[in-house]
Amino acid sequence: MNKKILIVIPFLFSSLTACQGGNFDNLKVGLDNVTNLTYKNQAIYFDRVENATQYRIEIEHASQKVLTKDISVNQYDIETLNLIGNNVAYVTAFNKEKKSETAKLEFAITNIDRDVIYEGEHGLLNYGSNDASNYRNNPLAHNGAYAGGIDDCGNGLHFDHYSFLSGERDLEIYYLTDQPHSYHDVLVNGANQARVYYEEKTGWGGVDNFNVRKVTTKITLQEGWNNIELVKCGTSSDNPQWGGFAEVDYVVIKGTGVEYNVDKETGIPTFKLQAEMGTAIKWDDATQAWTTKNPAKYYPSASNNYMLGNVDNEGEGVDIHINVPKKGLYKVKMAYAQNNDPTLDTFATITTDAAPRLRVKLDLPTRSGWGTPTLSEWSDTIELNQDGNHIYIKKTGSTEPFEMDYILLEYVGEITE
Repeated sequence: MNKKILIVIPFLFSSLTACQGGNFDNLKVGLDNVTNLTYKNQAIYFDRVENATQYRIEIEHASQKVLTKDISVNQYDIETLNLIGNNVAYVTAFNKEKKSETAKLEFAITNIDRDVIYEGEHGLLNYGSNDASNYRNNPLAHNGAYAGGIDDCGNGLHFDHYSFLSGERDLEIYYLTDQPHSYHDVLVNGANQARVYYEEKTGWGGVDNFNVRKVTTKITLQEGWNNIELVKCGTSSDNPQWGGFAEVDYVVIKGTGVEYNVDKETGIPTFKLQAEMGTAIKWDDATQAWTTKNPAKYYPSASNNYMLGNVDNEGEGVDIHINVPKKGLYKVKMAYAQNNDPTLDTFATITTDAAPRLRVKLDLPTRSGWGTPTLSEWSDTIELNQDGNHIYIKKTGSTEPFEMDYILLEYVGEITE
């Protein structure tokens, strides 16, 4: 994801501190005050003070002092300090004998709501198998890859987008399809906001054939984190049947060009990851081999209207691929359904690539009924790297079957060795 998180680190500016006044703190007030202190175009300006030889400029950002510097001119360029957000500048005129009262200026440096691009392949929770990966490399694609394998209803792409401004945006989807009038639903924070139709026949993405087309729709974002999903959600009466098929190169959330003040950090979202969007792990009795095919079941009461069912045998379940902004420990909750005899055991096991020996046993005691998910929580956490995590949720041993709706991942802290 092409998110930019700006972090101002005070100690980077310690080399800018000067003390050319020597005994500045002991100087008596006697010079005229600094006047017309202003901020404009990434610089601080003020009028010269008679008999002053230097000016001490101090700047606070996010309630921390990030600059103390003595200068001989009546302006200072602060562009390299990256002070987007709320700031306070203090300027004091002085010479070897006297100083002025300190002038104070509160100012904000705004950002602009610009276009944000998300690569289709980065939104894949379902990577497929090694033989048929849904992460499709192609030098002709944007960023050299695209997303395929959005084949079964409930499959799709997942993006987490932080918006400093609420309101309506244009969403552009750059796609490939060999079946015109295929479609995806666009869900924002769990609500279905649009249906996009892929009308042009482009052919599937290939090394010699990669002719993406664009479709644009409207979405509404809330201020803060937004979960955006493209979901295949078809019916047997569709033409093409079941909503057809499409591949996605990338999507663009169009900026409004509006300026805004960044006065808070974005933090880390709580990830809501749909099980049916992951890579199914299923034993095929006919071929006596593991397969990545296990079509989701439609349930009106489920999140996104689908759940991953038929988790019947030991080792069956789902592999969910996810990148996160920060390596660390993440608390996990899972929404599930089961209709087993309460005297029988129903267990799931969690495994991650970052902690291959970690086994988190999830007891599923509530008999909610098939298709009626319950959000269960356990106290253990899982360890995730920043990129390329695979979270495996599997049925444990000779216990009873269950259905998976989604998991929640909440960052809880750093990993301590």
